[in-house]
Amino acid sequence: MLDLQTRLSSLKRPQLLARAARYGVDDYRRSTHLRRLLHCEALPKSGAAIMQLLDKESEINEMRLAKSGN
Repeated sequence: MLDLQTRLSSLKRPQLLARAARYGVDDYRRSTHLRRLLHCEALPKSGAAIMQLLDKESEINEMRLAKSGN
């Protein structure tokens, strides 16, 4: 398993996705959005939350590549 720094430094994202994230950051509310995304009551610390989000993104990408979409 890769550590957080390694995973973050190896990220490659399309410019459009990065630009969309920068536009959305002003409306992001950690307590509301992160709780919904991670399905949790108590919010994890930042590092743990990033790892969970990266894992979730990986799962969704695998489904996309398998064309399962569900």
